[in-house]
Amino acid sequence: MRKAVLFVDILLIVLGVVGVYHVKEKAWHPLGNIRITSVNGIKVGSSHEAEFLFDGLQIGESVLIGYTAGSKEEFALTNAVPFYTIRYLIIQSVVGFICLAVGLFVFLKRPHDKAALLFHWSIFCTGLIILTTWGRYTIEPYGLGHLIRVAHTLIYAFVGPLFLHFIFVFPREKWHKADKLLYPLYGFALLITIISAIPFFPTSNPISLQNYRIFRLLFDICRIFFVICAVSSIVNFIHSYRVTQEGADRRKLRWILLGLLVGPLSFIILWVIPQVFAATSFVSEEIIHLLIAIIPITFAIAIVKYQIMNINLIISRATVNTIIFFLLNSIFAKLIGVFYNFVGGVSFSTSIIILSFTSIVIVIMYEPIKTRVQLFVDKRFFRVQYIFREVQKKYIEKVYSCYDLETLATFTVEQIDNVIPTERIGFVAFGDNGNKADVLAGRGLEPSIEYSVFSSIVSQSNLKSAQPVVFQGKVESEAKCIIADYEFFLIWKLAMIVPIASDGNKVLGLLVLGDKKSKLRYSIDDIDLITHLAMQSGVAMQRISLQKKLMLEKAESKRLEELNQLKSFFTSSVSHELKTPLTSIILFLEILEMKRIAPEKELEYIRIIKGESHRLSRLIENVLDFSKIEKGTRTYHFERISLNEILHKVLAAIQPQLSFQKFNLLTSFQSEEIIINADKDAVAQAATNLLSNAIKYSKKTKEIEVSLSRKNNFAEIMVKDKGIGIPKEELQNIFEPFFRATNLEAQRIGGTGIGLTLVKHIMDAHNGKIEIESDVGVGTCCKLLFPIVDYGQPSNGHLV
Repeated sequence: MRKAVLFVDILLIVLGVVGVYHVKEKAWHPLGNIRITSVNGIKVGSSHEAEFLFDGLQIGESVLIGYTAGSKEEFALTNAVPFYTIRYLIIQSVVGFICLAVGLFVFLKRPHDKAALLFHWSIFCTGLIILTTWGRYTIEPYGLGHLIRVAHTLIYAFVGPLFLHFIFVFPREKWHKADKLLYPLYGFALLITIISAIPFFPTSNPISLQNYRIFRLLFDICRIFFVICAVSSIVNFIHSYRVTQEGADRRKLRWILLGLLVGPLSFIILWVIPQVFAATSFVSEEIIHLLIAIIPITFAIAIVKYQIMNINLIISRATVNTIIFFLLNSIFAKLIGVFYNFVGGVSFSTSIIILSFTSIVIVIMYEPIKTRVQLFVDKRFFRVQYIFREVQKKYIEKVYSCYDLETLATFTVEQIDNVIPTERIGFVAFGDNGNKADVLAGRGLEPSIEYSVFSSIVSQSNLKSAQPVVFQGKVESEAKCIIADYEFFLIWKLAMIVPIASDGNKVLGLLVLGDKKSKLRYSIDDIDLITHLAMQSGVAMQRISLQKKLMLEKAESKRLEELNQLKSFFTSSVSHELKTPLTSIILFLEILEMKRIAPEKELEYIRIIKGESHRLSRLIENVLDFSKIEKGTRTYHFERISLNEILHKVLAAIQPQLSFQKFNLLTSFQSEEIIINADKDAVAQAATNLLSNAIKYSKKTKEIEVSLSRKNNFAEIMVKDKGIGIPKEELQNIFEPFFRATNLEAQRIGGTGIGLTLVKHIMDAHNGKIEIESDVGVGTCCKLLFPIVDYGQPSNGHLV
């Protein structure tokens, strides 16, 4: 069989050489772009018919041409000139014989490979289509030119089915019954060739345009048949790519894709379709030949040595989009050229308006069309493809802004799921002691999974190498990973477990993945990407852990510093607060010891000493109660009490201090007795603290108003002063321990900063409320609101 194929190849190569010669002899007129109406007295209706008549003439032969000039027909006697330039003939010959050489090379490399043989014939046909394109059919010996024209039609008809057949068997045979479909196509190709040849011979001898029109119609059918086969081959190729799981097969098919995008697709869009429907083309024939030269090279690489270079770097989204951009721009440019020809007879201003409108429409349509095509290519063809460097760059940039494990886990899961859609995915992190596993982010995982089991996986020796552990049959055979047959892979429907390791190879966590949504196996590229992201995750986890420790140490250091400052402030404040009443007590005791005062003054001094003693006692109680609150040991003993009675006792106790500092006290008590369920000592303490603050922060106008009233279901104690007031922006902070107002006048006044903290705690324990309104320089109004209880038994004391 090999000798037979080589023998036929030699005959076809000879045919190609003769084809180049008969193309070189193709004649045409030298009059430029004119509309020909007749050639040597034979009327023609199109440029194709004129070209056919010139194909029967020799270069240099005299020819009488009729053409239209304005509204009348004129005639010119001229000599025929070569149709093609030397540049075209060189390009045609180089491209055509490249196809023949590559086809012969592939066959010699793989003579027993069915796919290689089909490629050999299809690429031979492609080269011969180029070499035997229509030329002078009257070359010597007579009949040779006719044979080349019929052979050209035969080859044109057969190249489509051959290429379709090749796609059915490459990279592996995917449908054993394909022959039942393809053999009828071969039969149709042979039939259309025979039918086309029948009218051609009487067309050329003698010349008959009527027979030529029949031949031309049949040849256009042959072209349409080629387009149908080519489009079917491309669709079949896309299907092969979608169902192929092996990475090697996919790389072979990507080489084919590169040839398809550059070769047949460009030929169909830029040459065949315009020739059939518009009798013109979008680009020159030389460009089409150069584009077609890509086909044999890429196909041969796919068949013989697909590993010759990284196809993923050659054919990517950018490559496909660039080709699409080129094709769309070529089409739009040609449409504009057609428009210019169409508006040639209208006025200049009208043509400018129409051209502007058309250009706007084209610009508006261009971007949506380009975007839709790109989306189609990305979603349909590159559904499992991604640009590794872009994903890596985006991931690293984002990871550096992650400062907690939850954010890192969520982003990692989203990133992997975006480029490699999976049925289920999870990011598992291990505790510092290695006996706890937490799923920080995930999707599609079974809720019944015992995630703590993941911690036991770390002890598996397979994970020490930091290589992915995968279930049998879930990855391509070429991927470097550890194949495992663990039971939990089946139970939890997992396909892969990728360890997230530190620099010291300590496993910090796991990436767990289920099957891909595409139902394909994980490729080498997938494994590399996921492993790389897992490695980056490990680095990020180490960084986050270190940052967390540093932040905790910094926060602890800051807290200790603040505690030291608060301790110093508190000690200073308490010392000042204790010193004030003690100084008054000592002063008046010394006066009493002198025994030179009137009896009425002696009684007044004793009352002052008593009041300052109570003040000192209250301060010490506040400090002790605040300490209990911090420890959580403050106890309240609830009972039914009369709020009127408690408030009277509080005012009586603080009266000496009011009298000593010459305060004017205004009271307003509701006549009806108000009963609440409360701790009487705590209520007295809260009211006393408010009165103490009112005394302390009243400097110029020494007037305090105290009222007790009933407001709906609450008993309200109001303490209002005309002191220095509190800035409105600081009202929300006054209940915090040790807080002091920032205005200068308040800073000059002593205080521990715990009085209102105690009041707030007391009111919360009594399910009450405290409301404070204040204006700087005007005064402060504080209200204590206790729930009223008319009935019920006293409750037992409880810890708050």
